[in-house]
Amino acid sequence: MMLTTRDQARGSGRSCPDSGESEAAILHAWLKELEDVNARYRALLPDLGRVSLSQAERLRLSGSGQQRYGYIDVVSDMSAAYPQFWPAYGKGNETERIKAMIRNIEVLRNLQAFFEIGTRLTRDMLLLVGDKSYRLANNYYNSVREAARGQVRDSETVWKLLRAYWKRKPKAKLTQEEVIRDAKAVIHGTKDGKVCVSHTSDPVVPGEKTLIDTAHPPQHAPAENETNEEAAVGCSEPWEWEGNRE
Repeated sequence: MMLTTRDQARGSGRSCPDSGESEAAILHAWLKELEDVNARYRALLPDLGRVSLSQAERLRLSGSGQQRYGYIDVVSDMSAAYPQFWPAYGKGNETERIKAMIRNIEVLRNLQAFFEIGTRLTRDMLLLVGDKSYRLANNYYNSVREAARGQVRDSETVWKLLRAYWKRKPKAKLTQEEVIRDAKAVIHGTKDGKVCVSHTSDPVVPGEKTLIDTAHPPQHAPAENETNEEAAVGCSEPWEWEGNRE
């Protein structure tokens, strides 16, 4: 379908540049043609829309006729040469039926190979286009971030909105290495936030450790009257993350 659209463009003397808009138009035309084809064949084959197998049914049927095509083909030839060996309770047209089913199998196997190639192509194209769009979006994000550092008008609002997608999701459990890393980053000023660890001993119940780690990339430089060490030590806000009991 897609090649037909390109051939039509070439035949009419129009070029098909590799720009995003032309690709989008070609892909949309491809999708529309496939939808029309599916609609026509659904009308011709009403049972097509009712074919829906469960995973268990697929597993059960996968070792049946699909993997024994050679055997079925030989039976069709033998039954055509010796039709008297068909069971007496049959309808009398078993040879014609099995040959028609074999023709259906051949067509369906070709359709399956065609759809598998199409699925692989569309999946690969989706990965490539997604990667290109992601890199282009990052170019804009980096430009907005630099503009926000230069205090350009409206840039900080846009940057804060986009920055929400880059925030680290809080984890229920932190490893000891991650806590030490965040503590060092807060002390050296490469991250904002606080890292606090408290421990309560009890003669009966094992000690309970509580962890607060709100370290995140800095949004602004620390104030002149506040050192990085002071920012790391202060722990007046409510606890946010709790560690495991030991």
